[in-house]
Amino acid sequence: MAQSDPVEKVRVTVKVVGRRHVQPSEQTWQLQVEPKLGPALDALVEELGSSVPAELLHGCLVILNGKNVQALTLETKLRDGDVFMIVPPVAGGC
Repeated sequence: MAQSDPVEKVRVTVKVVGRRHVQPSEQTWQLQVEPKLGPALDALVEELGSSVPAELLHGCLVILNGKNVQALTLETKLRDGDVFMIVPPVAGGC
C-alpha cells in the first residue's frame, strides 16, 4: 500500500475581537490542512468552537489579511503568517 503524503501545514494567527469573555483574544493555531481558504475556514470553525460560543460564530465578519473572506475564493492560497480576524456582529448605538 502506498504511503500518502503528509498534509501541508500552515501557521496562521487568529484574532477574536469585540468580546471580553473570549480568552485569550489572540491565539495562534497550526492548521493541518492544505493551504487554501476553504479548508482553513472549516478548521477555524472547528477550533473556535471550543473557545467561542457557537452562537457568536454565526454572522461574524471574517477578515483575512485585511480582506473580507466573502470577497475571496475558497481556493485562495494561504501562507505562513497570514492573519484571520473574527469580528462578531455589533448592536446598539448612541
